[in-house]
Amino acid sequence: MGLGLGLGLSPRRRRARGATPPSIIQEGLLAEWRFDDGAGQQITDYSGNGYHATLGPTAGADTNEPVWSATGVDSIIDAANNRIELSSGSDLGISGGAPRTVIAVVQVDRTGSGLSAGAPLIWKGDGSNGRAWRWFGQFNTNNPSPQLDIHGTIHTFSTLNFTDGAWDFVALTQSGNNLNTCRCYMNGDSELSNTSATINTTSTAAMASRSSGAGGFKWIKHAYCLVYDRALSPAEVEQNRQALKAILAGRAITLP
Repeated sequence: MGLGLGLGLSPRRRRARGATPPSIIQEGLLAEWRFDDGAGQQITDYSGNGYHATLGPTAGADTNEPVWSATGVDSIIDAANNRIELSSGSDLGISGGAPRTVIAVVQVDRTGSGLSAGAPLIWKGDGSNGRAWRWFGQFNTNNPSPQLDIHGTIHTFSTLNFTDGAWDFVALTQSGNNLNTCRCYMNGDSELSNTSATINTTSTAAMASRSSGAGGFKWIKHAYCLVYDRALSPAEVEQNRQALKAILAGRAITLP
């Protein structure tokens, strides 16, 4: 006689019977920004670790800083203040060559032609001796890809592409102190870096700004960001992707 627990059901049938959807991985979680404050200067960190972020470079209102929208925070102004920052000295616990995972749900938009520089998803570092760690979108091609820049040594994850005007799930895991330990994930696919560069990250972290190129602009809209102090496994990254798909559906955000 069966127990009626539905353990052998397909995922679709389990959902139909009210099964709990996947939840966000908690082990090693350093920061969780849901971008759902809706107003004010603070972007709340829901991890409990106090890594609250601010719109613009200061705690007060700044000219041309990112703005709140129905889906999160939009970096849509081509200006120096158009960034999201942590308080001075907040290193997120991912300094040096420490393992890490960064996950983001973003929407990229590009206009114009001849686009050059990329818009960072998240970055750290003071720009010397390999200390910079910059994860950004390469937007000067027909198929824009994520890149990781370790103070001038860049790996382009060329098999992965952002979709203009659509929401993307992107994740980056780093298991060691070298660029060749980094794997990028996008919407269920992934690519491992084969580029070597020693990682020694320092400084305060910040998130994307709009960037101008020759003849056009590009910007990023943020809906969710997670940071971990370890390299999540492929299965854990996929669990978070499914969890965020369910969570963000309530904000009219559709992920592939």
